[in-house]
Amino acid sequence: MRSALDEATRAATRLDSPAGTCAERAEQALDATLGGSPDDRVVVTCAEDPDRVSASAEVTLASWLPWLLPDWSFTVSAIAAREQ
Repeated sequence: MRSALDEATRAATRLDSPAGTCAERAEQALDATLGGSPDDRVVVTCAEDPDRVSASAEVTLASWLPWLLPDWSFTVSAIAAREQ
C-alpha cells in the first residue's frame, strides 16, 4: 500500500503532470499490487497544492475468521514535494 502511494505522489510532483495523476497512478499501482480492483477495500484520496502532493488510503481487510476476529482497518499516507 505504502509503495503504491509513494509512486502516486512522486508521479504527481512532476512539473508536466496533469491534474488527477496522483489518483490515477495510485489506482494502477494498487491494481497491480492487489491483483485486481481494490473495490471498497481501499479508498484513496489525493490532495495537491503548489508545494506538495499527499495521498492517503483507508484500507479494510476482511477477517478470515469473522466469528472470532473483526476486520482489520488502517490508514497509510505519503507526501512528496513538488518539483520547482
